[in-house]
Amino acid sequence: MSERITCREIVKEWLEAHNFQGLCQSSCGCGIEDLAPCTGEGMEDCTPAYKFTCPHCKEVMWGRKQSESDELECPECGGQF
Repeated sequence: MSERITCREIVKEWLEAHNFQGLCQSSCGCGIEDLAPCTGEGMEDCTPAYKFTCPHCKEVMWGRKQSESDELECPECGGQF
């Protein structure tokens, strides 16, 4: 009998192998430990992400900087970092 692996497990393994911490899209984000709690609805729009904590309001968010000079905008307070 062949091993059965889910798409969620494949994505999780790929993220871990490439040192990402989760997924994000414009309106949400999730960590590897709770991957796609949205039941995967709209998961095709997600991209690999890292976990950030806003230095202004301490909100946890998911995103990805393409370079050190890129800034993220906190969805909670609007602060740039």
